[in-house]
Amino acid sequence: MIQKVILRRFKRFEQIEVPLGEHVVFAGPNNLGKTTVLQAVAAWSLAFSKWRTVNRFSLRSGVYSKAHLMRSEFASVPLRSFDQLWLQTSRGEPIEVELQHVDWSLTMQFEWEHDDAVTVRPKPTGGLTTQLLKSGIDVQPVYIAPMSGIGRDEPYHDREMQQELLGQGKTGDILRNLLVEAHRQRWDDLTKSVKRLFGYTLAVPRRAGPYINAGYHETESGPRLDIASSGSGFRQVVLLLAFLYTRRGSVLLIDEPDAHLHMILQGVIYAELTRIAADQRSQLIIATHSEVVINRALPEQMRVLTPTGVRTLGGGDRRHLIQALRIIQQAELAAAVTSPGILYVEGYTDINLLLAWGDVLGHPAAQTLRRSLVMTVSGETDDVPVGAQAGAHYQALILLLGEQRPAVEILDGDSRNAGSDQITGQGLQRLRWRRYEAESYLVHPAALDRFIELRLGAGDLSLEARNGLRDWFDRVFETHEETAFQNTRPLVESYLKTTKARVDILPPALAAAGILNLPYTRYNEIAEVMLPSEIHPEVVEKLDGIQRAFGLLP
Repeated sequence: MIQKVILRRFKRFEQIEVPLGEHVVFAGPNNLGKTTVLQAVAAWSLAFSKWRTVNRFSLRSGVYSKAHLMRSEFASVPLRSFDQLWLQTSRGEPIEVELQHVDWSLTMQFEWEHDDAVTVRPKPTGGLTTQLLKSGIDVQPVYIAPMSGIGRDEPYHDREMQQELLGQGKTGDILRNLLVEAHRQRWDDLTKSVKRLFGYTLAVPRRAGPYINAGYHETESGPRLDIASSGSGFRQVVLLLAFLYTRRGSVLLIDEPDAHLHMILQGVIYAELTRIAADQRSQLIIATHSEVVINRALPEQMRVLTPTGVRTLGGGDRRHLIQALRIIQQAELAAAVTSPGILYVEGYTDINLLLAWGDVLGHPAAQTLRRSLVMTVSGETDDVPVGAQAGAHYQALILLLGEQRPAVEILDGDSRNAGSDQITGQGLQRLRWRRYEAESYLVHPAALDRFIELRLGAGDLSLEARNGLRDWFDRVFETHEETAFQNTRPLVESYLKTTKARVDILPPALAAAGILNLPYTRYNEIAEVMLPSEIHPEVVEKLDGIQRAFGLLP
């Protein structure tokens, strides 16, 4: 049994150690390396098999002799050029794939020669002996991609050709060959498994000239149907079962065994695979996104690939993992890796306002926000507080990232008396506007006056519109003096704290100036024309809070 895989400079990984077990299920978002780990084990097997054909097992000048491996032989990973095998195509150092077995450890090195060839050889270590290299290492990894389309005709293939087709992802091109092998070895067991799962009876494969005729019966007395006429889920299951029954003692590297399968069958097939693998003394290493398979796997069998490495799960983490895979999008995970922090707001208009104010002030938070992962959460209700939504997303993100990240949530005041958290720079922190919402800080007579003049231009029309705005301020706030909106005048602050500016203040104020139906998504244009002296001190406080939450300000 393989206990651990260590990759160095292989494809996306600079270095990663992956602990294994009797059976292992890899889970996690797309494009984090689940398939890459399976391919690396298969590449190790191909390299070692090729190297053993050289038949020079002793060291010479402290190193083993090399064997050449052509791209046409490299069935483990489909490549246009061998430089795609290296991390960021840097070929200065060899790729290393190390397998640690219960009885031995062996690292295979891959050295680039040109686009179509590499050399392979074992890396000398203290535990390697000539006898071990000759006959002591007997592990047979088989990489199985999801079921591909099946052709009309399938000729007989030897094992070497089958491996090449597997490496190309053409699993459908060897299904009939596997059934021929199964008929010679464990036919009764295979047919019983298929009967138990589907109620169908596999027909004995037979020769049809140079091709293989494989079929099945849906009922005992029904006609023989060609295997190509069956559903993709049925073929997927027959493929996996045939591999298990014909590759005793193998390490089966199964990519998405749940592909094409109904949810009910996903759980059943996982149980069947593990049962047969135990009987065949085989090891299963599975990559999946299936919630059903994740639920069926034992906690100690689970491995989660994250941008920072691999982690094992405790029993309670499995439910959280399923929830995280539902919540987090791949783009969010990728952005979180490189961003200074995560910002949660109640709408993208809020972030646009913060950016505009930050630019006017020349505040460093403006650039921080442009590099941050920004997420929107819906408004707060009595049943589901908005903080709970941000908290669920944040916990899911941290689980899949594999490390803590700073995050801050900025909430509307919503006429509540709740305040902000103490900003520590750790975990998810919360800031809350003291006024009703972010748009409340656009309510400034001079700023709105300037915005109207820029929209309408100089002249009588603009003057009339601006006078209309001033009259509206005098009627609603009993003043249009800007100092009243910069300082904490009780009447103004009370009104701005309890009244929704986006709906009940800014639209009528602009309408008084003759500007109708300006979408609130454009309110950042008002912020963009404000002077630094017109921006409320609390806005600066919130921008500082973001910097402090992300650890960028003491």
